[in-house]
Amino acid sequence: MFPAGVRKYPVVHVSYMKAYPVSPEDPPPRVLLPRFEEAEWEVDKVVDMRGKGRTLEYRVVWKGYSETEATWEPPENLKNVKDAIKAFKELRRLR
Repeated sequence: MFPAGVRKYPVVHVSYMKAYPVSPEDPPPRVLLPRFEEAEWEVDKVVDMRGKGRTLEYRVVWKGYSETEATWEPPENLKNVKDAIKAFKELRRLR
């Protein structure tokens, strides 16, 4: 296959290498990455609220998940959940 003394995988010192000439007329094709929309989770109910520093956070139970998997979320993450927050505050006021 190869003559005697010739390596199958040649090893070349970097000093023998030169830069690949890039043609300005043929730029590489653009790679378009897919855009993924941010996933939206559906809120089942708001069960608690707390102040953390200067921010307010709500404890949210997500639809399809148990209360043990509830998370603390800032109001800006709950833009479409005004009704659940209002119901929570109303329930809390009645206690």
